[in-house]
Amino acid sequence: MRLTIMILGILGCIATTTAQQYRFVTLTAGTNAIDDIGLGTFPSFSDLNYKNPFLFSAEGRFNKSLSVSLSGTSNEVDLEADQSRRFYIGIDAMLNFYIDQYLWNNDDVEWYFSAGTGIYSLKGLIDKGSMNGATGFRFWISDQVGFNIQTMAKFAMNRTSALRNHYVHSVGLVWGLKTKPKPEPESEPESILEPAPKEIPEPVVVTPLVVEEPEEVEPQADLPLLVSSVYFDRNSSFFGRGEEVKLDELVLKMLSEPELRLEVDSYTDSTGEEAYNLWLANNRLERTIEYLVQRGVDRNRIQGEAKGIDPASLPCKDQNNNCTEESQRVYRRAEFRVFRQ
Repeated sequence: MRLTIMILGILGCIATTTAQQYRFVTLTAGTNAIDDIGLGTFPSFSDLNYKNPFLFSAEGRFNKSLSVSLSGTSNEVDLEADQSRRFYIGIDAMLNFYIDQYLWNNDDVEWYFSAGTGIYSLKGLIDKGSMNGATGFRFWISDQVGFNIQTMAKFAMNRTSALRNHYVHSVGLVWGLKTKPKPEPESEPESILEPAPKEIPEPVVVTPLVVEEPEEVEPQADLPLLVSSVYFDRNSSFFGRGEEVKLDELVLKMLSEPELRLEVDSYTDSTGEEAYNLWLANNRLERTIEYLVQRGVDRNRIQGEAKGIDPASLPCKDQNNNCTEESQRVYRRAEFRVFRQ
């Protein structure tokens, strides 16, 4: 019991600091059904209890793959031992691993597996501890709202308890809280002053030159007003942490100056096959354009092309190269250029 409470406290502290560091928290509220399987292992779905079923969960994310969560459930359970109905309360701390980013390229659908520990109490009986395993899916219907479906297996540490092994099947509404990190201010370059000459030079007599009529020069090619890039994680079309701030600034500029047009090119590093990288570059291009259009930029003002592997990254294919994942970050990008029409 003391060990369980200690683990819950440690995981709770980790969740708090992680959420602050990575600025990502989700809250879930919903309902549940308890499946009593006795000393069994797999769910039976034949003895479900769902009277006064409530669920609440808070989750803090380390990164895109790892998070911790703390959840509470309530229900009423019919016990076979004494044919009574008891009020049930459970508290669980879980470590969650998300695998969806390795299987598909859609951040609106998440799939995770979980492991952890918990305690549960039946009214009038002693609290019991459990070892837990779970899996679930999360479907986002907007940037902040989604719903979660989960099945959690709870294996009792004390096999003589009135309620032993059981499953908690749950469905809940999810609210995502995400704060974008503020961009670091760029430092102003130090001004460089030329030293005054020690001696005053003698005046130079300039002979006037005969100025010839200039030849006609073709007008200069259209130069972009702004060139910048947003960067992506490896093998992903998700924007890196903080990159959305650049796109938000671009949206404001495009909306405030209707005469501007935009060109977007997307690239990858040299890791992997050429066909895969072209597919990945196309996904990065679509995600970038979709982000801008959803925030009000007219699609007709945007031109884009998926370039695939950045030629500058090709030396990294050499087995004797010194390239690292971080050094190749500059190649995993969508580059945008702003022109005046």
